Amino acid sequence: MYLKFGAAFVLVLLLAVPTAAISLEPTDTTASIELEASSPYATTENGQLELDFERLNADSVTTVDEAFTVRATDENVDRIWLSGTDGVTFYRNGDPGDEITKKSPLEPTTGQPITVGVSIDTHQAREGTESFTIHVGYDDDDEDDETDPDPPTLERVIVSDTEVTVGETITVTGIYRGGSQSMATMAGLTVDDIVVSQKRVFVFGGENRSVSFERTMDGPGTYEVGIDGRTHTVTVTEPEPKPGESVPNMTVTGVDLDRTEVAIGEPITVTATVENTGNATGVRTLEFAVGGFVVETERVELAPGETRQVEFERSFADSGRYALALEGEAVGTVTVVGLPSIAAITAQLPSESAAALAVPAALGIGFVVRRRRA
Repeated sequence: MYLKFGAAFVLVLLLAVPTAAISLEPTDTTASIELEASSPYATTENGQLELDFERLNADSVTTVDEAFTVRATDENVDRIWLSGTDGVTFYRNGDPGDEITKKSPLEPTTGQPITVGVSIDTHQAREGTESFTIHVGYDDDDEDDETDPDPPTLERVIVSDTEVTVGETITVTGIYRGGSQSMATMAGLTVDDIVVSQKRVFVFGGENRSVSFERTMDGPGTYEVGIDGRTHTVTVTEPEPKPGESVPNMTVTGVDLDRTEVAIGEPITVTATVENTGNATGVRTLEFAVGGFVVETERVELAPGETRQVEFERSFADSGRYALALEGEAVGTVTVVGLPSIAAITAQLPSESAAALAVPAALGIGFVVRRRRA
């Protein structure tokens, strides 16, 4: 079998705090592998490699293609991989889609460094403490008796009603089937490929667990509504008014993005024009999405014949390209340029995690990921 040694990696993410730090502290395993800084985000001091990001943007994915390097110092090391946790992944070749896993490990050449990238998705990284591990396999073993746990799978999605009128609420339920071990997964309610709400679901191994979302359909039209991309078509129509009844008609008549390129920390503004062409006061909740996730909502109430402009302002702490949408319709893409500043703050291991690291620390390399108050 492939003999493996590794260390638990304690992840601490406080969702309300828009910053993060990752520290990697080598121990006795440096006889087999070594980690070194290879980016402006990384520093080495007193034998500790630290990656530090200031103002990690909430509701986005931050990627660093060349975060650190791993180098095998033992010629018997055959493969290296990382088993991750929700929201933090490691990848190679500058491609966040090329994740380093057990099925797709690093295959090192002794003495040659391999560059590793880090991706932090603050949509999935949630409050609490979790762990992940670096694994090292040797080429003198003949059997692999370790299997990765299977995550829960979405068996089916049920929508309470697929034909409703404006203002009615539907219930969307997902049925998850547990894998080989009990574990949590993140369920996302989607409307036309936009994640409008999320819930964490804990599913016991081999058992079923359901999660439900309620959604009020504010505007007429045809929508693809579901969970994790498994959708049903929902048709929303205006209610037939009773004789003499006054009804609102709330519509978004225009959307403007003030600019498509900004520096880190500079805001963009999306302006929506909302009009009530009906003959009664109406209410509508506008949803502004970044990167496929709703990040802000605004409730608008208009009298008959009234028109109002609603502004959504957003700044970004990390460079990259961000797709914007309002009410499920694409607004455009903003390009954020520049590098975030590097905070010289050392991440400390929380005391409540000491017991969890006591044994693994003697075997491998410890990680701490902490989101801290700016």
